[in-house]
Amino acid sequence: METNQKQQNEFLTFLYSTFGRILTIGVITLVLMIPLTRVYFLIIERADRAETVNEELENEWGGQLEYKGIYLRVPIIEKNKSKGYAFFYPKSQNDAVKIAVSDKKRGIYNFTVFQTEAQSNVTFEIKKKASELDWTKAQVGILTNQNARFTNVDTFEINDKKLAILGETQAHQNTSDKLIVSEPFAIPIEALHLKVNAAFSCNASGSIQVKSVANKSQLKMNSNWNTPSFGGTHLPEPNKTKITKKGFEAEWNKINLGDNGKNFTTNQINEADDATAETSFIYPVNQYQLNERTVKYAILVVSLTFAVFFLTELIGKMSIHPLHYLMIGLALILFYVLLLSFSEQIGFDKSYLIACSAIVLVIIWYAKAILQSLKFAIMCGTSIILLYAFLFVIVNLETYALIVGSIGLFFVLVAIMNFTKRLKIQ
Repeated sequence: METNQKQQNEFLTFLYSTFGRILTIGVITLVLMIPLTRVYFLIIERADRAETVNEELENEWGGQLEYKGIYLRVPIIEKNKSKGYAFFYPKSQNDAVKIAVSDKKRGIYNFTVFQTEAQSNVTFEIKKKASELDWTKAQVGILTNQNARFTNVDTFEINDKKLAILGETQAHQNTSDKLIVSEPFAIPIEALHLKVNAAFSCNASGSIQVKSVANKSQLKMNSNWNTPSFGGTHLPEPNKTKITKKGFEAEWNKINLGDNGKNFTTNQINEADDATAETSFIYPVNQYQLNERTVKYAILVVSLTFAVFFLTELIGKMSIHPLHYLMIGLALILFYVLLLSFSEQIGFDKSYLIACSAIVLVIIWYAKAILQSLKFAIMCGTSIILLYAFLFVIVNLETYALIVGSIGLFFVLVAIMNFTKRLKIQ
């Protein structure tokens, strides 16, 4: 009996020793990784659900828009039998695209969509009128991807003559692209040039790709979106690109793109050499990505918060029960659940402030009760506020997150070393 009592006293002595408390805090930190992992998977689950809703919205509103230019097609006739079409490529292409971006809400989810108004002016150079082509039934057409959602297509204007829209058709057998074609018209035998003007409107989301196979092309784009992401094979002209808080204006100018000596192809459109200007209209980082980034720093937040309370123990010469550390840790984990749930409703920044304020106030109240000191409770709360402020900065940074985080951790380490340099730990 005395042996058991002695072993119990030795265990308690070890548990309340400095090393024993550090070991206990480490075990509690590891235990907290279990609910923290569940929070991380909850974020992934909510992000997947948002992506599913986004796909449903794209099916209804319209997804990525690919505008591939205007083509001239002429029927091929051999021995009074139709042999398909010859597709002529424009000599020059000038496009003006206006994009109005707006938010579309579906339940608690908010997505970015846009409406496109485009005007295109192209010129075809007909070098030689082949006898096997039926020049009395020529058509011009707007080539787009199959999922393009047209809301309006004005009449084509060909050599200052207006032609009605006949409808949409598959561009050719080896593609899913569609061609919005005009009614047939005759091209005089003496005509060497064909000027075509067209205008159309589309609903889309995500991004827009404007392609060109013309020898000379120009694209002007303006929008109310102030965080565009440019991509494709060619970027806009730096000196002709302007981005402000109200939106952006950009211009692409290319010469001899997609030429390769070709004037037309038969029965299919060759897009291999197309010049592509792509602009994305999505937020650089959404709230789920920000939540995911935040929770990845959770082990750091928990460890540093426990370090603050442990240093408070040493400075104030008091003892905090392991259960108290566990409760404080659970409060820190709850921060991420609050942040996720509120950010789906009111956005990340406001949610971060709400969740941070709630958790810090709870911890200050709890610390005052267990430390029996308002001074130490406020000191702990202030440390956590600074920690959350630092976390907010590095989470919102992309390019400089690593260097800012490294510098911040360096100063945290210096502060801890400064606090502990005169402590005599027994």
